Amino acid sequence: MTTNTAPRPLLIDSREAARMLGISTRTLYALTKAGKLSCIRPTVWSVRYAFADLQEFVDKQRAG
Repeated sequence: MTTNTAPRPLLIDSREAARMLGISTRTLYALTKAGKLSCIRPTVWSVRYAFADLQEFVDKQRAG
């Protein structure tokens, strides 16, 4: 049996973040704008999300 040991990227783009959360990119941007989800802007035109921030968001949603 082979296990996947490839490291998870530190930052993911908005399309991948939305896919992981099961929401649209439009909803992702709305959550970010509302301050419910943190993002990182490496350049003026790009937005990235840390996997840890996505997990924290999911954990908060579960807690209610």
